[in-house]
Amino acid sequence: MKITVLGDIHGKLKLTSEMETALGEADMLFLNGDLTDFGTPDHLHSLLDDLKKYTSAEIKAVPGNCDTEDVFLELERVGINLHRAGKVIGGLGIIAVGGSNITPFGTPLEFSEDDIGQFLKDTLAGVKDCDSIILFSHFPPKDTSADIIGSGAHVGSQTLREFILTNPKIKLVVCGHIHEAKGSDTLGVTQIVNHGMAAEGHFVTIDANRDDSGQWRINLQEY
Repeated sequence: MKITVLGDIHGKLKLTSEMETALGEADMLFLNGDLTDFGTPDHLHSLLDDLKKYTSAEIKAVPGNCDTEDVFLELERVGINLHRAGKVIGGLGIIAVGGSNITPFGTPLEFSEDDIGQFLKDTLAGVKDCDSIILFSHFPPKDTSADIIGSGAHVGSQTLREFILTNPKIKLVVCGHIHEAKGSDTLGVTQIVNHGMAAEGHFVTIDANRDDSGQWRINLQEY
């Protein structure tokens, strides 16, 4: 199974030749928040229409903190929202959360750490029988290379960090939100990857397959 992940588009997707190829090869396209820049449902549909020119993959998404409540509701209305939910694909668990923890900027979709904890708990109900899970989160876990802003401060979610450390079935976390923190890290047994801005042509691909012993092998490529 091949998954292409785009996030932090902010209404300005930079489609590269590598991205076009990845879209064409994908079995799933995951849109990991900040799809618009404080935009409208019309802006969302314009993005979806553009992407569908390059892929026939199943599309799932979460909103980012810079997506409005109306965009969030539209994701739900058209049936692609995966915020605070999970699904199983061929035995692999996929869970997701959107928005962000609290920022100094008062953006539209910010949540308390208590709310984030409940969202994350809710995601597990749909994947309880899976031995391997991929978590898509618009915001990063705290105290990793994925959550460092320009000043050097760590601004990720402590609740997300604790959730990852206490759920070793989570093999990979793909996040965004902190534009300058593109790159990878590890947290316990889990790989953490900040995909960077699709507005600047960055994205990741995931190739997930079972080996001969039945274990999931999850390979990630950063662009």
